[in-house]
Amino acid sequence: MDIPLVTGRNINSGDDNTARRVAVVSESLADLMGGPERALGQTIATADNEYDIVGVTRDVLYFGAVQRRSRDFDVFAPLAQAPTRLVSMAIATGGHPTGYVGALRERLNALAPHSPLDWVDPMTVALDSHFRSPRFYLLLLAAFASSALVLAAVGLFATLANLVARQTGELGIRSALGATHIRLTGDIMRR
Repeated sequence: MDIPLVTGRNINSGDDNTARRVAVVSESLADLMGGPERALGQTIATADNEYDIVGVTRDVLYFGAVQRRSRDFDVFAPLAQAPTRLVSMAIATGGHPTGYVGALRERLNALAPHSPLDWVDPMTVALDSHFRSPRFYLLLLAAFASSALVLAAVGLFATLANLVARQTGELGIRSALGATHIRLTGDIMRR
């Protein structure tokens, strides 16, 4: 997913279920441990296992600007070292993801034979479902704001029209006495 590595190494094919348990953590989590350099080699415990930290990545904004949390404390562990857990994966592909389902299923069976592959969706579908509610509220806000703007414009027009209608006689006399159109408009606006 092109998440930049700050220090250490990434998870690789040697990190299988026979190797020591390793993890890559986010920069925010590493900062709690004294910084990225000091986090390397430390052990972190999750609910299920303990992992040796072998790398630190930049923080990831999973949903861009609408993300509610400013910092995430992520722990990325190899799938082969945690095959019994429920896992969600994001995989960058060169085309539509459904073309890769067969190869993904084979690889998943090799790593974790009893893990089902429930669904495969493009990232656009996942992001669309995440942004659906904020998008609806934004659309609703825009509709109400537009309505308020139209009502304000109609109210201003009605007020000015009423003011001019009440002063038609006075404006006619002033115009006959030589007042310019600009002067009459300015007097109306000042009231």
